[in-house]
Amino acid sequence: MAVTLSLGISALRGDEHPFWGVLVVVLVLSYPGDRRALNVRALSRILGTLIGVLVFAPIAGLHLGSAGFVAALCVLLWFVARWATRNYLIGSVLITVLALMMTVPLTVNKTPLQLTVDRFVDTLIAGAIAIIVLQIVKLRQARPKDAGSTGR
Repeated sequence: MAVTLSLGISALRGDEHPFWGVLVVVLVLSYPGDRRALNVRALSRILGTLIGVLVFAPIAGLHLGSAGFVAALCVLLWFVARWATRNYLIGSVLITVLALMMTVPLTVNKTPLQLTVDRFVDTLIAGAIAIIVLQIVKLRQARPKDAGSTGR
């Protein structure tokens, strides 16, 4: 339900890269844990993306050359590998910067700033969808079963 809703909103917005929202929904909702942990994960993803966007914005226009670009990606990838499993918030920041750095050269019809804003909006929408779905599931689980129901 959440993935379909995310894709639908992306299509209505005319987003050319709906994968970002789908990825956020899947990363939040597929994580093992209780509702509280998943809500924290969704909020960490949104906050981490915001911080990642703020870190990326000033460096978005840098021209590092091929060797510098590859070196920067390798360093970022190393940090992602070290931190993403230890702290989801820090991992989200690093993954956002890495993903934006990798995507900007492939997106010739948008400026780095446009791409950055789009990805943040995608994350806000998908994070909100994940939180709403978690609340709907909570409400459904809290409803009493029918007296004659077998629970199936």
